[in-house]
Amino acid sequence: MGQIFINSKKFSLNGSSDTNVRRHLGVKHHLKQFLYPSQLQEYESKPKQKFVSTAHKQQLDKAVVAAIYIDGRSFDDFRKTGMMKFLNLAIPGYNVPHRKTVRRHLELIYRSYRENLKQQLSRVSDIALTSIRLRRFISNELEKFKIKNKICAITTDNGPDIRAAALTTDFGIRLSCVAHDLNLTIKSALWLHKKPKKRKENTKSRDGEDIPEEYLNESSSENEEALTKSTIDDDDEKEESSLETSDVEEEYSSTLATDLEQDQFIERCVADETVLLLTLHLLLKRMRKLINFIHQSSVLDRYVKERIENKLQEINNRLPPDQQQQHVQFKDLIIDFEIRWNTTYLMLQRFLLSCSIITNITQNPSNEIGLKENQYEQLKKLAFSRTDWILLMATRNVLKSFYEATTTLSTQKYESIRISYIVITGLKKYLTAAKDEEPFENLLKQELLSKFNSYFGPIFISYQQCQASLICAFLDPALYVYLTFDQDELGKAEKLVLQRAEFRRISLQPPPLITQVTTANSSSSSRKDEQEQKQQLPSLSLNKFLKTCGIQELIKTTEAVKIKEEYTVKEQVAFYVANVKSLPNFETFWTKYGEQLPDLVSLVKHYSCMQSTSVSSESAFSISGYINRKTRCSLSSAALRFSMCLKKPYEDEDNTCK
Repeated sequence: MGQIFINSKKFSLNGSSDTNVRRHLGVKHHLKQFLYPSQLQEYESKPKQKFVSTAHKQQLDKAVVAAIYIDGRSFDDFRKTGMMKFLNLAIPGYNVPHRKTVRRHLELIYRSYRENLKQQLSRVSDIALTSIRLRRFISNELEKFKIKNKICAITTDNGPDIRAAALTTDFGIRLSCVAHDLNLTIKSALWLHKKPKKRKENTKSRDGEDIPEEYLNESSSENEEALTKSTIDDDDEKEESSLETSDVEEEYSSTLATDLEQDQFIERCVADETVLLLTLHLLLKRMRKLINFIHQSSVLDRYVKERIENKLQEINNRLPPDQQQQHVQFKDLIIDFEIRWNTTYLMLQRFLLSCSIITNITQNPSNEIGLKENQYEQLKKLAFSRTDWILLMATRNVLKSFYEATTTLSTQKYESIRISYIVITGLKKYLTAAKDEEPFENLLKQELLSKFNSYFGPIFISYQQCQASLICAFLDPALYVYLTFDQDELGKAEKLVLQRAEFRRISLQPPPLITQVTTANSSSSSRKDEQEQKQQLPSLSLNKFLKTCGIQELIKTTEAVKIKEEYTVKEQVAFYVANVKSLPNFETFWTKYGEQLPDLVSLVKHYSCMQSTSVSSESAFSISGYINRKTRCSLSSAALRFSMCLKKPYEDEDNTCK
């Protein structure tokens, strides 16, 4: 690198460049007096190019790199023809960094992120994993982060390969993903898409436990990347089941179409559970066929959308002034996905909202729609009877509780295992509660309860997981109130907390005094915020779910007990019980009282890091798949990791700022 000094000003010149000094000074530094006449003529004939300052270019380069990993863009997105034309107008003279430069910067940012993460993890006492990958990879990553001796639990799905990988003391106790268990419960209990095949002999797992057949195929169905729309092709139906013949299916369809006496139909369902399930299966099949029929006809689709909009407008107009924020938004009819049962709930919800419109176009279609004669005939064949609608509404109602449970478990901030105790308890209460006026709901609940007891029984939910969730629920002030409804469970939880706290006090060194419990976004709350949080309920989604399950709660604040300098474990538990209702908020309570309850804080940090679902790792791999597809598989595994890992910290930081 050469240097030239002119009037005490230093100019740098790249020694490897073939541009002579005069041209360099004239073109790069605009010192035209050093140019030869021929060079000056050439310089003045060219259009003047604007330049971006070095500091500004560095800012722009940094913004380009950030946009690439935040939006999951390919590395050369900003160098494409359309984008270059836009940038030349928006920022004249700016040259976008090459994709190799982008990758180099991403790697530097990623390595800095990993180092910061290592430093943060070094200050954490207990860590729980959520993973769906295999043992060797997990162990390798734990070694790199130097946290292998801090792992207390791992949350995975229930695939046989994943269970085998997690059956080791290296990862602590294995926790079954509650969201996966809910999915298995619904898919095996209700014939939403497929009828079960003939049962085979029970397959033995590696630890000798009986595993239902549908569980063995979970991994392959859960991890499909493409969401294939459900079909209603008769040839596919023949392969789905050998339990019933086509003659029987036609009999059920025609029976319901003639609106069989409801009591008589219920008696048949009670006598044979497959009658109800097969009927539901055929109704959903007919519903999908009707929705597809509507979407495939432009005139009918337009007619239905107009009627739905008019109906919603009438509903919104009837709302009182104080409920105007609860306006119902327009949502079109949709088809569900076979591998996502919650889309079946959404399909039912929208379909039932338009039940009067569906009845009009199928039982007495208007000529103003503009369909052909054979299309009118097809619509009439897809009509629903009164019994059909009642059964569909019952199905929607039972799926609603599971939908809200899954929503509660799958929030953006990963829910601790403590929430799973309330979700499981609430669902069991809902499934065991019968309503005399809802016979179809009762029958569907019985089917779901049978599978629920299986997938949330000892085969899938270990004894250690049950204890961990109970301890976590007890130590969360927001959830403690629900335990008080069951004094036996409350006593069991208190006994467990005493035992574990005493054990950790004896076996571990006394934990340091802290003033704050480490969380994803922990911050000191002002006195005003504490007053606002006194009446705060656990979460909006949790309360909505519990209300659906028929569980009502009321948190009453109480006067705080005077703080003592030092407590035994038993006194700490007593202090917690006495003060838990004064601050029914997890972070606020442990920030204020954590210093006086060191043994309980140790338990809180150990158990609260355990996750109830593996949604976090599933989400990471979904992001990875999205980026990989968007860049047409052009990224290496290392470059893919940069974009995948850097996207999440930015989102967390952005949400914190908001």
